[in-house]
Amino acid sequence: MIENGKIGILLVDGHSPDLDELQSMLQDSSLRVVRAPNGAHALREVLANDYALVFLSVHLSDMDGVEAAQLIKQQELSAQLPIIFVASDFDPEHRKQCYEAGAVDYMVRPLEPSGLQAKLGVLLELYRFKKLLSERTSEFQQLKADSDEIQRREMEREQSVLERFSNSQRHGCHRALTRRAAGAGFGAGNLCRSGDRIPANPGAKPGCGDP
Repeated sequence: MIENGKIGILLVDGHSPDLDELQSMLQDSSLRVVRAPNGAHALREVLANDYALVFLSVHLSDMDGVEAAQLIKQQELSAQLPIIFVASDFDPEHRKQCYEAGAVDYMVRPLEPSGLQAKLGVLLELYRFKKLLSERTSEFQQLKADSDEIQRREMEREQSVLERFSNSQRHGCHRALTRRAAGAGFGAGNLCRSGDRIPANPGAKPGCGDP
């Protein structure tokens, strides 16, 4: 979560001294460190806020760390959230379970500050890149939507112009035909009713319906 220019890091551990130790290694002005004492609290945090990384203890007061990680990964909002497990001792089987639950790393106390900072730096850089990509994607989608709207309006305008032109052409043809008919002696007063015939003999008595 970037708030006031700071990126959020979530620490999940029910043992305060361990939280204090870990937090002391994250003294970076670009970070905003949030603490959660158990799995349920951690789940509420990741659903309510956008974190860059979670440090998760393998042992929690309300559930196993692996279970907490699985719950976090099952949520659409936090499915891609990187999780680093922190264990008090090394257990190959438990480490395997942590990676299967979606962990990006598994660290064992005592933690080495330089190693932690190196891993943190890589993950934060990845987080910044994803944020930038998301912003650029949103900008592109907005530009595309604006372009589509402009194109739609232009097409509507062109269609309106074509319709006006077509109507004008039809009216012009109608006027031209009327003038030609009048010039040939078929004015409105001389036109026969529907079904009448024009006299075949030009010298015949004017009128319609002659045999």
